[in-house]
Amino acid sequence: MGTPVAQGYSLLDFVELKKALAAMVVGETKAVAARTPVSLAGDLLATEHITVPITALDIHEFTHPPEAVPAMDAQTFLAQLNRVLPTAGRDETLPTLTGVQMALEGETLAMAATDRYRFAVAEVPATATVQPLEKPLTTLIPGGILAPLAKRLKSYEGPVGIGISENGEGVIARANLSMGDTTITMRPLEGSLPKHGSLFPTECDTSVSVDRATVVRAAKKCQALIKAKGENSTPVSFGFTYQDYHGPVLLTGGADAEGDTVPLSKDKLLAVLTSLEEEL
Repeated sequence: MGTPVAQGYSLLDFVELKKALAAMVVGETKAVAARTPVSLAGDLLATEHITVPITALDIHEFTHPPEAVPAMDAQTFLAQLNRVLPTAGRDETLPTLTGVQMALEGETLAMAATDRYRFAVAEVPATATVQPLEKPLTTLIPGGILAPLAKRLKSYEGPVGIGISENGEGVIARANLSMGDTTITMRPLEGSLPKHGSLFPTECDTSVSVDRATVVRAAKKCQALIKAKGENSTPVSFGFTYQDYHGPVLLTGGADAEGDTVPLSKDKLLAVLTSLEEEL
């Protein structure tokens, strides 16, 4: 589409609009279809040879989305989003846990997600604002919307903006993300995630560093052996053996271990390791 000759808004039926766009280039090659100019004036969709009206809805029934601020580098945002997304829940009976919570405060966007067993938090610098925030703004965006968006962001190099409006008198909460000429407006999930500040320890007496690829292979072997035994809920356990402060990490599948062994669900462990392997 070219430069708009007038400013305004139209609220159109998406399914009908999508089908009409496809129908208007039927019989053309993909190259010709991709180059076909399209104009939109109110409810009239037109090409050079065809004009068709699209079912329009009352614009007043739609809450105008908050302005998105192009405040974040796309690849930085994507990297942190991909660290948080695998932790979002999949259980639709607990809809709040299927979302990624985004909180704007100062010059930072904090993203958080949990499925009750894991809790991931990541922060992204958000240095540009239309005006200073009067208070922190929080929204809970469905993970099912963010997952396909993350795939689109892989090839996008420009800034990403986020806009958040909260429930108020005559106002329905909205959140939107902008990428260049595209803005995605979403109705957030209701509720909020538990406060996570106290969930993460500030000190750690013992820590280990292991090779990611080695742990992934070991976890997959454990999963295969557990599946071969016909077990579905058997945990995978980490066992730490120290030899002069250095030693191997033992992954086992079977009964709960004792001592320093930490039981983990095999599915949860593999999901974390797989996401790390893809990210790194």
